Amino acid sequence: MKYNIHIPQREAIMISEDLDILDMAIFDFIQYFSSTHSCHKLYETDLVYFWIAYDLIIDEMPLLKIKTKDAIYRRIQKLVSVDLLVPHTENQKM
Repeated sequence: MKYNIHIPQREAIMISEDLDILDMAIFDFIQYFSSTHSCHKLYETDLVYFWIAYDLIIDEMPLLKIKTKDAIYRRIQKLVSVDLLVPHTENQKM
C-alpha cells in the first residue's frame, strides 16, 4: 500500500478544473509506481512507457474506494485527455 499521497492542488487546477482528488491520487500513484524496481519500462525515442495493472491501483489505493477496473480505466483516460499521461500506440497488445 502506498502510505502517502501528494497532490499539488494548484497545479492540478491549472491543468484542468475537471480533475478531482481521485484523478490526482491515481496520478500520484502512477508517478510513484513508475520509479519502483517492479515497474518494467519500455524506452522509445524520447518517451518512457510502462504498463500498470488496474488491480494494482485498486489494491494499493484503498482510500479511493474504487472497486472496478472500468472505473480506474475511465480515470486514467481523463488523465490522458489532459495530457498528463501518454498511452503507447499498442497499449492494448501489451
